[in-house]
Amino acid sequence: MSSVDDDFCESENEASQDQITVHLLPNCNQSIESTSNAEVSYIELLKHHREYRWYLLSSLVTDAGEWFSYVASIAVIEQIHTINDEAISRTSVSILTALRLLPSFLFSSIGGVFADSYDRRNILLGLDVLGSFTACFFLLAYQLKSITALYIITFCQMTVAAMYEPARNSLVTMFFTNEKHLKKALTLTGITWSVMASVGASTGGLVTEYVGINACFLIDSATYLSSACFLWMIRGQYVALPTDEPSKEEIASTIITGKDINTNVSDNTAQLIGGYVAMPTDEACKDEISSTITAAKDTDTNIPDNAVQCISLADTLRMMIDGFAYLRSKSWGALVLLKFCACLVYGSADVLNIAFSEKAYGGSNDVALDGSSGRFGILLASVGVGCFVGPIVIEKITDMEKTTTLEAACLVSYLLLGLGYFGMACIGGFAPLCFFNAVWAAGSSIIWIYSSLLLQKFCSNDMLGRVMAVDYALSTLSEAAAVIGVGLLLDYAGLSPESVSFIMACVAVVALILWMVYFCTRRV
Repeated sequence: MSSVDDDFCESENEASQDQITVHLLPNCNQSIESTSNAEVSYIELLKHHREYRWYLLSSLVTDAGEWFSYVASIAVIEQIHTINDEAISRTSVSILTALRLLPSFLFSSIGGVFADSYDRRNILLGLDVLGSFTACFFLLAYQLKSITALYIITFCQMTVAAMYEPARNSLVTMFFTNEKHLKKALTLTGITWSVMASVGASTGGLVTEYVGINACFLIDSATYLSSACFLWMIRGQYVALPTDEPSKEEIASTIITGKDINTNVSDNTAQLIGGYVAMPTDEACKDEISSTITAAKDTDTNIPDNAVQCISLADTLRMMIDGFAYLRSKSWGALVLLKFCACLVYGSADVLNIAFSEKAYGGSNDVALDGSSGRFGILLASVGVGCFVGPIVIEKITDMEKTTTLEAACLVSYLLLGLGYFGMACIGGFAPLCFFNAVWAAGSSIIWIYSSLLLQKFCSNDMLGRVMAVDYALSTLSEAAAVIGVGLLLDYAGLSPESVSFIMACVAVVALILWMVYFCTRRV
């Protein structure tokens, strides 16, 4: 098990061949990462990558807002059932969660096409503004005390998010050419998500409990606008160009390196990296680069214009089909199922935690709705802690140049998922429940980050948006299936949260065995 199979090696070589040497224009102002393979700390990563800093801030506020609206929406459902003198329905919460997930399955592939066709930063900007507008309608649903209206608005908001994720996931790869730096960045992004899961969920629970539901929805709307402001600060154009265009090399050779002009190259650069064009917004630099590219086009270098032209519906469908065909043609294509299998397990977590939060602890098995939003917020906070710790620990023993370490990290994640759910099923008390929530959450965070790293390592750049869209769509589909299934088991099969947790633990063990067999059989 020490070497990667031939197909995997060919895929890795293909991905590396797509990378073009970075050519620099002098007298421009954008920092470039070192091409050294030396390890970099998180502080150094943030210090030397301005655009990634703004990207990270945007992700922080977006993730925080989603937790606020999610906790508030659950509180709305519970409140409406209470007003109508009805028992709290786990199925109603399951439907809400499924509606947050299904748009990703239905629309993320379209988002992937857009991510591979237009400027990814501009896509995110537009969707943030649209998301802020959509979030305001939650206030209307709450005033109407209508669960149906809440479902409709949730579906609309998550449709925006489904289009958002492929562009966000593929944009981060355009900030880095060094694989180790990319790994560090993705780990840091996962850690910040964990922080926001912890802070956003716990704060959202407290705000819902003590300030009010309206405040949570207003905060959600404001976070979208804040995210758009941070994205606006990112300089450059981030458009994916096909990697098989011969004109890339012609353009790259036309854009003269700073070394050819002056040994002291300024930080201000234009980048042609791995089939991508990332251009700083500095006007003088943009004019110089644009004139160079125009000259290249005038000399009959066929530079694709798909980044500035509107694509037709037929083109969208063709590109989606091309994405699926690309995955089928690659031996590593099954890796898009890593998240899918994991989500079958941890997708049930929110519904289970709601059930756990409504129990009275301290020796009583009665339902205790008072303070349930606060307890649910604490449980979500423990999930955030686990998601924070997991990637930090596993990052020390993984290496982007050693595929086996990335695969081992994925297997460890399934082990943690199984242990966490077994603990939730077998050990009572609120404090142990929080601890085992953190255990399985560490596994979920690890699988999310390292399955993405494997895909980004093997996938060609011009297909990355579509591949990540398929990956995201499949994971959300399985997560939606998990929450619906768990809701039905709790409401209609009469199973306790502990019994359902045991079932999920068994699913995790089965998935662990299957993936162990898969990775072993791909060795030579």
